[in-house]
Amino acid sequence: MVGAAALSSGWRFSPATLFLFIGATPHTRWLNDSIATDDKGFILTGASDASLETSMPGVYAIGDVRAGSTKRVAAAVGDGAAAIAQIHNYLSRLSKEVA
Repeated sequence: MVGAAALSSGWRFSPATLFLFIGATPHTRWLNDSIATDDKGFILTGASDASLETSMPGVYAIGDVRAGSTKRVAAAVGDGAAAIAQIHNYLSRLSKEVA
């Protein structure tokens, strides 16, 4: 339950809903320069035909750490499902190259 609130200006209000946004900072420094990131540290994907593949072939990024992602759990789940198909495709291509 959200109660009444008052601002320092004296304005009072009683919200029906409260949305809490805590922000997200990608913790990708450990990647160094091995995988491309944007200026904020989010991993860049989609340079190849596979929209979730990173700058390193065969490595995929999903969810909040991916640049341009929706930053929602449901979107991350969808990314995961899509990544599985892209990984299967990648491995299939590799096995054909080896054979």
